Formats: sequence, C-alpha cells, structure tokens
Amino acid sequence: MLGINMRTILALSAVVFLAGCTARSPQQIQLTSWDTQPVAVASQNETLALQVIDMRANEVLGSRGGVYEETAQVTLPESMLTEWQTTLEQAFIKNGWQPAQSGDLEVNVQLLQLSFSSQAGESYKRVLTNTDWTALVEVEYIGANGSMIREYRATRSFTDFPRPSVEDNQARAEEIFKSLTDNIIKNGEWERIL
Repeated sequence: MLGINMRTILALSAVVFLAGCTARSPQQIQLTSWDTQPVAVASQNETLALQVIDMRANEVLGSRGGVYEETAQVTLPESMLTEWQTTLEQAFIKNGWQPAQSGDLEVNVQLLQLSFSSQAGESYKRVLTNTDWTALVEVEYIGANGSMIREYRATRSFTDFPRPSVEDNQARAEEIFKSLTDNIIKNGEWERIL
C-alpha cells in the first residue's frame, strides 16, 4: 500500500515539475495583422517601395525572470519582419499608395531596438511584475526632391500578476508595432520630398 502511495506522490511531483518547466519555457510570440486607419494626408496613387530590416544585435526581447535566464527568454519568430512589412504595406495601400519595386517614395525601415525589461515589485508587491517595453526604428524616406531620416520610439509600461503570459507578451508586441506603424504612416513631412 505504501508503494502505491509513493508512486502516486512521485507521479504528481513529476506533473507539477513539468508544469513548472512549461510555464518557464522560452516564449516565441506571434504577430497578427491589425487594421490601421487612413490618414488625412493620403497619396493620389503614387508608388511606394518599402523595405524593413532587422538591425537588432540580439533577437531576444527580454526575460520573464527566474533562476534559469535562458528558459525564460521571449523572442519573435523570424517571419516577424515579413509580417510587419506586409502590415505596413497594407497601411500605405489603404492610404492610396501603390506598391512597386522602385517608387515615387522609398521607405526604408530599420528596426534598431525591440526589448522589454521586467522587475519584481517591492515588499508586499513582489507577486507583481513590472515590464517596460521599448522599440526604436529609423526610417529613411526617399523621394524625387530629396530624402529625410526620422526615428520613432514606442514605449509602454505594464504591471502583471504574477508574470506576463504568452498572450500578454503577444498583445504588447502588437501594441508596440501598431504604434510604430501609425507613426511611420502618419508622418506627413515626406510630402515635401516627393
């Protein structure tokens, strides 16, 4: 009888251990496309060449914390840039632009930073985790009358109980990319270089 109870206890311990490992496994979050609103300054069927390049030194966005750093890392899939470029292109199309290999306007987007840091709360708030997300892009707009370079930063802060889930991190990454997309599309300054 003692043998059966010991097996049961060992089996339950293994299940709890594996559940804990799963909760701490590296996260790879996906981006879904989102809808953008047309801007007041829309194109009149001008052509657009768009390119997005990942210039980040590290593909890891951040860590959810814990003893084993490598198992708590959060990353985006390699397809992320392609998905974001498609979303950006759709936003430009919605604003009257026509995609082309070489356009009236060339937009070169370099993703310089995409990261988050997390920190446990203090004293009685230790069950809460504060996360700060930051993204930085450099965008070069090239037209017939010149070029210009702009940097756009998106930052957000969140508090989680106890730590952010895959769904939380996915929603936050999408919010950051949506903010960057809106900034890139809504910059009407590029009209003067067309």
